Amino acid sequence: MKDRIFLSSVQKDLAAERRALKDYVHGDPLLSRFFEVFLF
Repeated sequence: MKDRIFLSSVQKDLAAERRALKDYVHGDPLLSRFFEVFLF
């Protein structure tokens, strides 16, 4: 089971940064093995 990383901010604030972090975790072989990113 993967641990979840919960990313949240004001609806339009930091949207690009949240997406970049999700893409980074998803693209990294080690991080994606252990973590799932949930954007809110």
